[in-house]
Amino acid sequence: MRLNVGHSGRKLALCALCCAILLIGLGKSAAPKQAFASAYLPDLYQMHIDGSIWRYNGGGLYSWTEIGSPNSSTSSIAARGIYLYQLHKDGSIWQYLASSNSWTELDNNTSTTEISVSGNGHLYQLHSTGSIWVYDNGGFHSWSELDDNPLATDIVSGANSLYQLHSDHTIWQYAGGGFHSWTELDNNSATSGIIASDNGSLYQIHGTGSVWAYDGGGFHSWSELDDNLLVVAIDAGGTNLYDRQGVEGAPGIWVYTGTPYNWADLDDNNLSAYTMAYQNDLYQVHTDSSIWKYTGTPGSWAELDNNTQTAMIAEPTITVS
Repeated sequence: MRLNVGHSGRKLALCALCCAILLIGLGKSAAPKQAFASAYLPDLYQMHIDGSIWRYNGGGLYSWTEIGSPNSSTSSIAARGIYLYQLHKDGSIWQYLASSNSWTELDNNTSTTEISVSGNGHLYQLHSTGSIWVYDNGGFHSWSELDDNPLATDIVSGANSLYQLHSDHTIWQYAGGGFHSWTELDNNSATSGIIASDNGSLYQIHGTGSVWAYDGGGFHSWSELDDNLLVVAIDAGGTNLYDRQGVEGAPGIWVYTGTPYNWADLDDNNLSAYTMAYQNDLYQVHTDSSIWKYTGTPGSWAELDNNTQTAMIAEPTITVS
């Protein structure tokens, strides 16, 4: 999942979809893991401008299969491993069933603005009213409400956890006790956005470009990892944390080395528009809509597609502008 920080405005907004991943269990009251096809699916998908959805087959350039027909109603897709969903402009949510290569509708609430998928398969949605819901795995309209705070502007989910960001910049973690069961983790007015990694880590980024990791100790338990004004985005997958520096500074993608303020350069292509990380894989999309995968060697990327119709790749992507 990726967060961008603009140098003007710095207001939280969705870039393509939001969603993503973290650290503390949902507790006994959480919804059960969703039943899903056991067939393996890659962790990379793309949506085209016409609303069609494509799955990467792992065979290099142009190795893609269409699994969702063109649909002008499709606004975004969210994925986490084998779990894949699409959100429509009318607020309806659809789940991909690999066993039948088909889609089934899970909800159709016009208030739905965002969906997020956790690493263990839980699906959440955020409404324009600030209410947050978890899918109960019972089919259409099978959802339980977890909160109804009008200050909620974003949700991110991790391996077993769910978090929300408020318009007053506070960060909250779901405590697993059902409705209104949330614990405050931070209240820094500089916070621009939060992301989660599938290994169970939570990060926040400030409008100044500083990056912080949650230490797991409750309120105000955070460690600063970077304070670079050139940082415009962060992303996380597995045990890795990445940042991207804007073209107004030193364009490039960097990985955190494990030592605060120490980052290693992976790319310096000023065509890079955004990244998407999942587990140990890192992808980037260029401004010409081409998709690239990091090979593991700094500066070395393999092109997976160069279709100008690509609108976004999943998993969820969050932008701070």
